[in-house]
Parts: sequence; structure tokens; C-alpha cells
Amino acid sequence: MLRIQDLRIKCPVCDKPDWCLVAEDNTAAICRRIEKGSIKKCGKAGWLHIFGDFNPKKHTLPEKPYIDWARHTLQFAQQLHENRVAFYNYCADNKLNIISTMRFNIGWTKGWLTIPIYGMDGKIKGIQRRQKNIKRFMKHSEMGVFLPSAFLQYKAKTLAVTEGWTDTVTAYEYGFGACVGKMNCYVGDDMVLYYAKRLGCERVIIFADNDNGVGLDGAKATAELLREHGFRVIVIQTREKDLRACKQIGMTINEVLDYGR
Repeated sequence: MLRIQDLRIKCPVCDKPDWCLVAEDNTAAICRRIEKGSIKKCGKAGWLHIFGDFNPKKHTLPEKPYIDWARHTLQFAQQLHENRVAFYNYCADNKLNIISTMRFNIGWTKGWLTIPIYGMDGKIKGIQRRQKNIKRFMKHSEMGVFLPSAFLQYKAKTLAVTEGWTDTVTAYEYGFGACVGKMNCYVGDDMVLYYAKRLGCERVIIFADNDNGVGLDGAKATAELLREHGFRVIVIQTREKDLRACKQIGMTINEVLDYGR
């Protein structure tokens, strides 16, 4: 099975450009969003849908070329100033705090906002691009997490974990200087554990999206892994669809925490 974002196609089941897998000959797909019509669930990967004479086979992707992601991040950061009006408009349209967004080493290229993705070693492993409500990954980007630029410079007793970059920015606005953003609710648990250990925190608060239980299930899986390694974990399901939506309607962090307990 191949990742659809690597193939730059949409899932034949949910018609979305990320998360899902497809067979090389298009006879099957594993969709993370839609269960209806599937023949079984394949763990965290999603639900298996068969379209034809499916014959599973191992496929080896070509080795990824070396890419200096840090250099790209610096280059795009320099271009952000040149495109500051477009950047300000983006923040205004998406109701994002400009100062908070800039804590994530963001940049700008060809009309896209860029956000670096960090791997297990604290180094940049890829770049996510955003334009309006569209999210794309630069070619050869790897899975990772979103981190504020000063994440590893300080110690913190509490680590906040969110789903998606905008919720990570919101957690930072709420006062969580130590925050990690998973790319989606299904991936990144091992990286959250890695950064929780590097931070040396005592407590982890996981903010789960309010999306028919999908975000909550992912948050519980993250919490289970962290608890196995001795961390004290609190899972908070947001009243609104996500943490950013809570901030936009004026909820304080105490209201968010009290509602989700």
C-alpha cells in the first residue's frame, strides 16, 4: 500500500488528499475516514476497501533524496518579510495571532505559508504548506510534529499535545510554551513520547478534537502510550470542534479544561 500524499492523488473512498493508502494497481484502499463499505479495519491505518481483484504485494519505495530542510526553512522565513501583507491577511482570515504563529519558524513561498515538521532527533524533516483551507506537504517530507522554536530551550512541568498546527498555535496562545502538535490524530504518538521525555515534564494534557469520537480515540491512544512510560496524562475533549474554535468564541483555558474533564 502506498500513501496517497506520496502519489499526489485523492483517496478513492473519501476523496481527501491525505491520511489514506491505496494499492499500487488501484484495486484496494485503506481509508482512515470512512468505514461504510469496507471489509475490515486494519488497526490505526483505517478501513480496507476492495475495488477489484486485489492481490496484496510488497512494494518498496525508492530511497528519498537528501534535502536540507533547515536551509529551506531559513529561506522561506526570509521570504516571509517580503510577503508580510499576504501573511497578515492569512492570519486575519484564519483568526490566528501573528506573534504566536511566528514562534513556529514559519515562512512563505509562492503564496503558501510554510511550517516546519520536526522528527525524533529534533531536526526538521519536512515542511507543510498552507493556503486558505488547503494543506499540502512539500515533496519528500516525512511524518513528524509541530514544535515552537524554543521548545527544547526550557524545562516545563506540563506538556500540551494537540492535533494540527493551528491548535498548537492556540495552545501556545493559552500559555503552554511547551506544546507539541500531531499532524493528525492517528500518527505521531512515538514522537510525542520522545519529546515528553526530552522535556522532562511531569504532566501531559492532550486536547482532543470534538469530531464524532475520532479525535478522542486518537488522544486516548496517545495517553495510553504515555501512561505506560510513567507520565501523568489528562485528556480534554474540546467543547467546540477543536481548541482553536474554543479560543475564537472567547473560552478561557480554565473553561476549556473544566468542560473537558
